[in-house]
Amino acid sequence: SEFGKFPASWDGRPVMMNHPNIGGMWVSASIHSVLETYQIGFLANTKLDDTKLKTEAWLDKDMIDAIGGDATETYQRVLDGEMVDVSVGAFIDIVEGAGIHNGKNYAGSWANVVPDHLAFLSAGVQGACTVEAGCGAPRINAGSTIFSGMR
Repeated sequence: SEFGKFPASWDGRPVMMNHPNIGGMWVSASIHSVLETYQIGFLANTKLDDTKLKTEAWLDKDMIDAIGGDATETYQRVLDGEMVDVSVGAFIDIVEGAGIHNGKNYAGSWANVVPDHLAFLSAGVQGACTVEAGCGAPRINAGSTIFSGMR
């Protein structure tokens, strides 16, 4: 519910190749040098569909080519229709309090989610919400003519 409070706040946030990291510390995608090093696109048309937050990840081939390596490999995986793990980067407050959600125990919950970025993860790296759990890309556009013509 916290992710879906303000869906449009995710629009325009950068899509990154993995989570940005400087000197072993996770950092915001808003740092200029981080954008140059990690950004491969941006988010658009975010909406809440029942209980799922859905968005479009617009990938930029020039940005991907400039980064190379895992970004190029991941882009090809997307073009080939392979599911790619994704992970959100956000600023959050953690509210202490144990409970059970969907049969899983938790010790705290997220509140006041402020979007920072969406990370496409390198092959073999799994996000907190896995492909098997319903996350990942590409989902909706995999069979569309718009997606299949994208280069």
